[in-house]
Amino acid sequence: MIKAKKYEILEALPTDGPMYIPVSENDETFYSEGVPVRFYKSDGTNRIANFKPGWTDLKVIYELKDTANLLVIACGTCYLMNPDQTAPLSVFGVGYETVLETENGRLVLQDETDITIVETNGSHWHSERISWDD
Repeated sequence: MIKAKKYEILEALPTDGPMYIPVSENDETFYSEGVPVRFYKSDGTNRIANFKPGWTDLKVIYELKDTANLLVIACGTCYLMNPDQTAPLSVFGVGYETVLETENGRLVLQDETDITIVETNGSHWHSERISWDD
């Protein structure tokens, strides 16, 4: 069985076609290029989202084990997204630099001073500050 493609991180925003949808924490409309992603919806259509970036170079998407939702990390900022919806379900962080994936599918995200654990259903927990500087 071939698994349906849910997303594609793009090199740049497309120059033609429908307008992209800006995605940010506070529904802020911004028109500079962030992290462009094409989502393939369950009805067979697709759309382009332009994610407001955080403070690092980390650009990656994880398919979560126990939900249809995706964790989009746009330059260190996390967006919990349903591919069929335009608004994020949750937004957190701005400086994540590293992700470790456990055997059971949990994600451990590290920034300069703390960690966040993302469960396989998308719920997440933030530690208190565990490092003074880096």
